[in-house]
Amino acid sequence: MLAPPCRSSARFAGALRRLGSLVLVAAAAPIAVGGACAQQPAHSARDSARDSSPAVQPATGPTTVVVLVRHAEKAGPTGDVALSPAGEARAAALAAALHEAGVQAVLTTQLRRTRQTAEPLAAAAGLTPEIVPVGSEVPEHAARVAAAVRQRHQGQTVLVVGHSNTVPAIIAALGGPRLPDLCDAEYAKLFVLVVRDAARAGTADGDGVAAGSGSRVLGAPPGGPGGASARLVRSSYGAPDESGAACESMAAPPR
Repeated sequence: MLAPPCRSSARFAGALRRLGSLVLVAAAAPIAVGGACAQQPAHSARDSARDSSPAVQPATGPTTVVVLVRHAEKAGPTGDVALSPAGEARAAALAAALHEAGVQAVLTTQLRRTRQTAEPLAAAAGLTPEIVPVGSEVPEHAARVAAAVRQRHQGQTVLVVGHSNTVPAIIAALGGPRLPDLCDAEYAKLFVLVVRDAARAGTADGDGVAAGSGSRVLGAPPGGPGGASARLVRSSYGAPDESGAACESMAAPPR
């Protein structure tokens, strides 16, 4: 007698298949934010038939796949600068990496380096990027991006291009783990957050940002039917970052 497959793992794998081999390579050890699938006892054929009955199926929401990257390399250290030649090459690499991912929406900030990073993919997909302005208040910006994903793009595959200190905040706002800011020299990292029932993921705490944790289900009682959950995969694309690059402390403005 065989135990039935874990439903949440099946949904996670199915969502990642939307992104092709780039992410599947990194999916061997995903970070689970929702409760991990508990080991299930073996079932008889009668048990399996009963489990497949619609009356006992747990409620499930749509699966939203959010791909998050920092903008590509920029031409200068300060100001609203354009991409450097290396950044233009990375933007093209992002479009190539996600060309079969079925991206249905693109979110950027108002700054040129994020818009130019998304431009090749958006043009190839026939999409007009949505601009979510960013200022000095990163938590508020992250909350606005998360709200845009939940309210307008639930069940879709969404590309979010942000900054070294906004990408981790957006991951947390969508129900993922709280990660440190990216280093100033890091551009190759690509994060995929798979969120089931995005309308309930990322339950806000006092400041409106998801109270993310490495081991809790956000937006519903742990293990409860219809509970929202998110899982994160870390990958990379384009030219690798310089090895051994020092991680500078991030200033408050987006970089």
